[in-house]
Amino acid sequence: MRVQIPRILRSVVWVVLLAALTGIGFAPMSSASMPVTSAQLQLTGLSSSSIVGAWDATVTAPGSVVHPTLTFNADKTVDLLAENNAYTGTGLWQGDENGAFTFFVRHPALDASGHIIGEIFGAQYGTVQDNRFTSSGPSQLVDLAGHPQGPPHLVSITATRRS
Repeated sequence: MRVQIPRILRSVVWVVLLAALTGIGFAPMSSASMPVTSAQLQLTGLSSSSIVGAWDATVTAPGSVVHPTLTFNADKTVDLLAENNAYTGTGLWQGDENGAFTFFVRHPALDASGHIIGEIFGAQYGTVQDNRFTSSGPSQLVDLAGHPQGPPHLVSITATRRS
């Protein structure tokens, strides 16, 4: 008999795994549904106002370069808007007084026809200097059934402040 793990539990496992890779600390999560909100997942660490604002980003992954807008909010949430408004993503961030920051984001994965084929869970570690930031970290594609597709990939981001 095969035990089926609920999708929400699989999502929580991926959040914890990506957080472990980047060193983000967690308080216990409630059983509320995803997407993750700052009330459901409390990040530890010092705050950094230098990352707060909207950023025009260039995201480079194996075989892909995209140009989303990332918005880091004062409440430690992150909003992602894909180019051409193709999809949105959400996440959480933490930072320190020296401009270093870590963030987690999740967003739909689309095939060439624009159909959702799963989700991408990503974690990034970076630094802010003036009106630019750079970051890198692992991202994992998870299919609609909640199964990881291949190994995590290294993704890098460069961004310029929009506002």
